[in-house]
Amino acid sequence: MGCFHPQKLAEYQAGRLDGAARAAVEAHLDGCARCRTAHQRASGALEALREIADGALPTPSPASPARIEATLRWTRKTPRWNDERHPWRIVGGLAAAAACAAALAVWKPWHHPAPTVTPIAPPTVQEAIAPSPPPRAQSLSAVVTLLGGAAELSRAGAQARLDPSSLLAAGDALQTGADGRVGLQWGEGSGALVGPRSSLALRKLDPLAQELRLERGRVAVRVGPHQPGEALQVLTPSHAITVRGTWFIVAADARGTTVEVLEGVVEVAALDGDGSSTRVAAPQRAFFPRGTGVPVGARPLSGRDAATLRLVNEMGLLPAWASVERAAATTGLLDVGSTPTAQLVVDGVAFGSTPLMLRRTQGRHLVELSRPGFATISRWVTVGREPGALRLALLPESEPTEVVPPAQEEVQEVMKSRRRQIAACYEHSLKRDPNLSGTVTLQLKIGAAGQVLRSTVESDTVADAEVTSCLRREAAGWVFRGARNATIVYPFVFRTP
Repeated sequence: MGCFHPQKLAEYQAGRLDGAARAAVEAHLDGCARCRTAHQRASGALEALREIADGALPTPSPASPARIEATLRWTRKTPRWNDERHPWRIVGGLAAAAACAAALAVWKPWHHPAPTVTPIAPPTVQEAIAPSPPPRAQSLSAVVTLLGGAAELSRAGAQARLDPSSLLAAGDALQTGADGRVGLQWGEGSGALVGPRSSLALRKLDPLAQELRLERGRVAVRVGPHQPGEALQVLTPSHAITVRGTWFIVAADARGTTVEVLEGVVEVAALDGDGSSTRVAAPQRAFFPRGTGVPVGARPLSGRDAATLRLVNEMGLLPAWASVERAAATTGLLDVGSTPTAQLVVDGVAFGSTPLMLRRTQGRHLVELSRPGFATISRWVTVGREPGALRLALLPESEPTEVVPPAQEEVQEVMKSRRRQIAACYEHSLKRDPNLSGTVTLQLKIGAAGQVLRSTVESDTVADAEVTSCLRREAAGWVFRGARNATIVYPFVFRTP
């Protein structure tokens, strides 16, 4: 008698045969080694299935789907169930079926998880995906805040007269004539003033790094509140000046570099030669010869020298800054000219000699023109979105001007009425620097109607540009009704409780 069909062995294993049929299978198993071996292997496989069903499901590894796929591929060949000469094939088929069932017991819960588990796709083919590079910081742009005299813009190899309404970007270069001056701003409290006979290239204007290249001439730079890691650098043909929050002036010529620091600290390093560097703190002037970062002739700036430098290097920075687009939308250009030329003061801040083009916030502004031997002119003007022009003629003074200084009591009364606004100038910067303290001394020029026409900084130990700028804006609206054509000096002391 040949070996039993696998179906017969399966029915016997499941206990579905009656007494006579069961006895026949058992008698055959006693005499057939091949069927007995097949029966034992099938029994082991079924027992393994029961243990899997009764036990906890194992946690699948990332390689499980690949192993399951391989098992399924190897068991796809159709077995020859009617080949009685090879009963081990029956056993192999049952064992493979058991292995597949065990694998599917793991596979099924993984591909049909409970609602709280995120399904994972089987990694039949995995490709290496390189991490995305961090997004590149968007470059900044700059607006022209002040334009006087002849100035040209070089961009992409082309050179043309500077249009004050255009935005400046990295790669642009500015050249000024003998009477030229250009003020520009790229951030809150951050900007530059290019002096006469100068050439300045905007090498880099990124949120965390700005780089200016001064080939010749003079540039004044102010740096406002900055983010962690932000830095600004001015390069000359022989030196690199690095700052993080200050107001300073750089002049370059064939001999070397001159640095004047009004606020903060800068570091000056030689680009060639000995590679040395020196830190220069305000208020100080230092000259650095070519080939060395060690200054010669360094000396402190006097209060009068510092005040003069502040006056002639006013760059017209806009007080409220969110972005260059916002600045362009909320400001306007005012072209001021006079006969003869005169010193221009807007809202108490001196900007130099006319003619000048200024960018100011839209709204009303007090404009003053003065020249020795001529009567001072004061006018309220409204700056709109479209460019505007103001042309005035100064008349010679017909009689000596009467000077009436304000009484001390009136000065104290005005300061007391403005105490909250003055404190706000200090408290705003105090949030950024809790250790901020010192004294800012302002010189206030009072006009014929008692109004403050101009304010200048005589001394400043607070060394915070935002505080001084805020004070000068506030002083522009003060009125001393008992005074005429006078000048007073007043110190503002700031300290934490």
